[in-house]
Amino acid sequence: MGTYVVGDIHGCFSEWMDLKSKIEKEDTNAKFILVGDIVDRGKQVALMLKWAMDNITENGKYQMVMGNHELEKIQWFLSNHTPQQGLEQSDEKTYAQWISDDYDFQESLIAAEYTDQMLTETIQWFMSLPLYKDLIVDTGYRKQRYLVVHAAVRSEFFNKDESFRKRLLKGICYDSLTEEQSNVISELVWRRNFWQYPFLHHTIVIHGHTPTISKECVYRGAVAGTVFYNSNDINVDCGLVFEHKQSNLAAVRLEDMKEFYLLDLRTPEQSRNAGIQRAERQSLLDWLQNKRKIESPK
Repeated sequence: MGTYVVGDIHGCFSEWMDLKSKIEKEDTNAKFILVGDIVDRGKQVALMLKWAMDNITENGKYQMVMGNHELEKIQWFLSNHTPQQGLEQSDEKTYAQWISDDYDFQESLIAAEYTDQMLTETIQWFMSLPLYKDLIVDTGYRKQRYLVVHAAVRSEFFNKDESFRKRLLKGICYDSLTEEQSNVISELVWRRNFWQYPFLHHTIVIHGHTPTISKECVYRGAVAGTVFYNSNDINVDCGLVFEHKQSNLAAVRLEDMKEFYLLDLRTPEQSRNAGIQRAERQSLLDWLQNKRKIESPK
């Protein structure tokens, strides 16, 4: 049984089903962790939501961490409720009359005939999502720690053994966050990190959030539309929802770094970045197989 971390889906439900089926044909006991941002932009947001709420659990076969787009929906929802009414009641307007959520989430739910109660249940489900997954994975050579988040982390989020400091997120209530909690959540779902993590010597951070088709990633060594390896940082968001010739949906198996893609796109092997990425991936693979140590960037 492998553990597969999947990039940003953004409402592309059919494509997610296709990638999931491709992986499960090879590994019937596969376990999946989605890095968040399953809503907005795509054409099948309501279908994706229904599947997620029916199948994703805290420690089951299908898991997920919160993305910035899920957080935005929580904030949009709460901004349309008074403190006295809380989650259980809406104001005199139905959600269809609220100010737009800035994407197409509201529009997608209206088209799918969501009621106010269905929206409330969806937001409550978003609130229940973890903001990180701190995993120990057996690679067959070593016990490897991975931290799965949507975006990025900071050094002060870790204990000395490189486990995540759980107390930072203890007792979260999204309608009354402390300043510290808000800052930590913002880092985990929003910050774009384009560098390695020199303060981590035994842990690999794996995330999405910034599509590898973006110029920011390509400039720093990514091959557009493929998993981006940068020392002990792995980005699995291959920009499926965007109109780019290399857009893709990807998953990485944590036990052996095997990559799985929805689309079999030809990558420019002659490019300088392709060589860099092969070297970075091999370096991590050597680490997983106990052939070397993770070196701190100089």
